Amino acid sequence: MALPPDKAKRQSTYIDAISTLADSSIYFGKYQTNPHTCRNCGHVHNANSEKMTDVNIAVELLQDAFQDAFDVAILISADSDLIAPIAAVKKLFPQKRVIVAGVAASPFDPELWLAERQRRQRDTLAILRELLATRADRDQRLAGLRTLALRVERSPDPDYRAYQARLAEYNCGFAARIHTATTPEQRRQARDTLKGWEADLRALTAPPG
Repeated sequence: MALPPDKAKRQSTYIDAISTLADSSIYFGKYQTNPHTCRNCGHVHNANSEKMTDVNIAVELLQDAFQDAFDVAILISADSDLIAPIAAVKKLFPQKRVIVAGVAASPFDPELWLAERQRRQRDTLAILRELLATRADRDQRLAGLRTLALRVERSPDPDYRAYQARLAEYNCGFAARIHTATTPEQRRQARDTLKGWEADLRALTAPPG
């Protein structure tokens, strides 16, 4: 199924970013187009359905369990078809834990998130254009940039701020569940990995010379 160009580009960028992680693997499903005929008028239209995604997840989950590749698995999905493989893992490997974070339970709203990012882009362009058009002096430029920074840090939209609070609460609860389910050694390894990423980022952003 062809995606709108902007969505296809964002998906491609996301997949490219994930592919740079040494410990990550990407498994692709597919969209299948099937003709459907309306029983009332006889009109034929194409309907797209996603195939193989749940199967791929189930196979990898069971395979990793049998190969003892994890102690705790985190599964983010709202697909009820995955209940059976999760139950199988819990039955065959009672010492392992599977944490399920249902997408439907998360307050994350991609459309709202995108609208806020687009608003920030419009604000940035508007302030920069105004500073250029008015030939602003140093103090005016600093004031404009401070205003922009404040609007980035704290959205002027009260509905979006309320959404951010709900999302932060959910994410904190999810992080707490992961923390509780992991061992001290796993948490130590996660901490070292994150500090390694921090060091890499600092090195990449350091001024040359």
